[in-house]
Amino acid sequence: MPDLANLIGEDLNERLAPSAGLARGLPRAAYLSPEVLDLEQARWLSPSWLFVGLGHEIPNPGDLAPVPNLRIFLARGEDGRICAFHNVCRHRGHELLTGAKRGCRHIVCPYHGWRYGLDGGLKSISSFAGKAGEIPPDFELASHGLKTVRCETWHDWVFVNLDGTGPPLADHLKPLAQHLTDVDLASLQHFHSLEHGEVRANWKLVMENSLEPYHTPFVHAQTGAGIPLEDHHMILEDRLLGCGIDVGGGPADRASGDGISVDSRFFVVPPLFVFVFYDRRIVIVHRNLPDGERPDRTWRSIHLYSLGGEPLDAAEIEDWKRLEYEIHVEEDGPVYESLQRNKLSPVTEDGGLLSPAWEGAVQAFYRQWAAALGAF
Repeated sequence: MPDLANLIGEDLNERLAPSAGLARGLPRAAYLSPEVLDLEQARWLSPSWLFVGLGHEIPNPGDLAPVPNLRIFLARGEDGRICAFHNVCRHRGHELLTGAKRGCRHIVCPYHGWRYGLDGGLKSISSFAGKAGEIPPDFELASHGLKTVRCETWHDWVFVNLDGTGPPLADHLKPLAQHLTDVDLASLQHFHSLEHGEVRANWKLVMENSLEPYHTPFVHAQTGAGIPLEDHHMILEDRLLGCGIDVGGGPADRASGDGISVDSRFFVVPPLFVFVFYDRRIVIVHRNLPDGERPDRTWRSIHLYSLGGEPLDAAEIEDWKRLEYEIHVEEDGPVYESLQRNKLSPVTEDGGLLSPAWEGAVQAFYRQWAAALGAF
């Protein structure tokens, strides 16, 4: 596999941590090259933990859900645990699942009828040997079960580690969890999922947008009017990036027609997990899943929860649903796609400039990306 310097045509040290002057963004190939995407998959995404699903969407044994872009699926087993499997029949490689299913006793391949248990074990192979129930010589069912994917759950959120080499999930999320020790995450109540779907942009552009508040007064002039740029502060820790704001807004200000006006935290656990915390009452997580083949495609969904106390009333729920749609689909969505389109322009080869006040987390994200891909 080519190294990163060969793929992008330069050493990134001076670009990302200049000895003089301002840091710059990544060159165009980082967003356009399938070979760079392959390197990302092999060296950062597959070895890390990726947020892929929601426990409440597969609440009962036999509930199954495919994961967009990853060719895996989640299954709630008979013991109540959630497992992940490659979405590949061991016979001829057909997809096992193309949509969610409920209450299944088995996982059945639609091509030739091979049946697997909820634990992934192969149970039957239809008439593979000629007659129903026959097993060919030297064939062992136990040796041909589904290929598993390492899977762990944190609260309602299901994560996978595709190559199995990552640390325990608790270690990966520890920098975030340390900021939430006085937050009762056990009281989470899901109240809405916004399925943004396929975005025509590289996954890093989506993540970069979550890492900086600099765009807020312009892209979110109305929806973000209550959280002024000058009142933000950056979060720049080793494995936790983002920004926060303390404006002292009360419950009545949470999601009014004038936008959000509350104490907020926008946390990113690289490479992909986004955790937003509003006024100790609302938690929003982003599921961002790169397309494994197309560097200009990312699958997105946004999931909203209330914390503790009484459930939100109907009017407040509608306010949050409207607000999140405006922010992420109507406002941020076109930004991602405009940035991606302009990566075709040679002008963007220099990566642009990073604000030393508001884009330090973007710079830190780039350096983590480059280090994971072997640049330094």
